[in-house]
Amino acid sequence: MTMERDPKDICRVMGMMADLELKVSEFYRECGDLWPQDKEFWSSLEKEEISHSGSLQKMAELFSARPERFATNRPYNIASLSLALTGVQSLLLRLKKGQIHKENILFAARDLEQSLLENKPWEVLKTGDGEYTAILRDIAAQTLAHRRRLENRIAELKRPPAG
Repeated sequence: MTMERDPKDICRVMGMMADLELKVSEFYRECGDLWPQDKEFWSSLEKEEISHSGSLQKMAELFSARPERFATNRPYNIASLSLALTGVQSLLLRLKKGQIHKENILFAARDLEQSLLENKPWEVLKTGDGEYTAILRDIAAQTLAHRRRLENRIAELKRPPAG
């Protein structure tokens, strides 16, 4: 396979993606702290985001150990990752200041997950490496599951109360 980008750039991108996952986990932790009645819901999302960060670090290690087994799959711009990270930090700051209503948090969280799904930052590389591919599939599947869980919560809010 051929590598079209400097391997250091790829590792930097993957490190930034891991940082983004940690920032999203911090956002979810803050949501759980603000709404203790929903702590379990937010905590499960938080733990999975922390796991994603570790998975991305593992993917970077796999790439670093055998860069010849990887090729650039899709370009990914460091500036766009920086912008995404800044966006999550801004959202987190607004949340901590009490500037976002609970229902809007669900929409914001869903949009975060949707953005990750649409941009697929974890698909920077392609490879036949089974371990790397399995990690990638897990992250994508869990991100999709996060979005669905958030959409279900949003739907619950929209339902009229029984009775």
